[in-house]
Amino acid sequence: IICLLLLVISCQLLVSQFFYQKAQNAKEPLQVYQTLQIAINIYHNIYYYHSLMADVSLSLADSLAKKDPIENNDKILMAKLIPQAINEAKTAVKLSPTTAESYEKAGIIYKNLIGVVPEAVKYSLTYFQQATIFNPVSPVYQSQIASIFLLNKDYEPAEKFYLNSLSLKNDYYPALFGLAQIKLEQEKVSEALPLLKKSLQFTPIFSPDYLKIKKEIIEIENGSRL
Repeated sequence: IICLLLLVISCQLLVSQFFYQKAQNAKEPLQVYQTLQIAINIYHNIYYYHSLMADVSLSLADSLAKKDPIENNDKILMAKLIPQAINEAKTAVKLSPTTAESYEKAGIIYKNLIGVVPEAVKYSLTYFQQATIFNPVSPVYQSQIASIFLLNKDYEPAEKFYLNSLSLKNDYYPALFGLAQIKLEQEKVSEALPLLKKSLQFTPIFSPDYLKIKKEIIEIENGSRL
């Protein structure tokens, strides 16, 4: 009986992995969502299935919100997708409570829902802080925490956590760019410019971030940000 049970579980895992890979290769958000749901229904105890479903659910909700006009069926689905994104992220944490990535995903989900979900700031910070416990050498989580404080224009802790991030990786461009944004919002343009130039050196060339930083530098040098 035990051997038969193990065989059934192994088969379920293999089939679910097939649909998981198929979901990752799908191009349309709804197709990704539907295929990934099949994988989870077959075998639901893998945390990264739920992390991806959290991401996909929120992305799909965002794409539906951008439709014009938004049909009633879309509104119904959107109302389902946002709570699902949160629940899937929490499930991933429960399934893998010592994996930094699961906390990171939950933090990102709540960060993207700031202004939409009550106490999203609180929960986002909590999850990123948990991620730092399980991966204290990553600059990513410190920078994410800083970005949340920056969103709330709470500059002192934002600067502190960006500097924490840079102490772990001194060429981590999101932290350098974040520090520059603090200076720009404080109208300290002369202090922002060298930070922007330094961050540009480490940003993947011609990426959206690279073009954004380059634009900021050009505007400052042309005097339009003074």
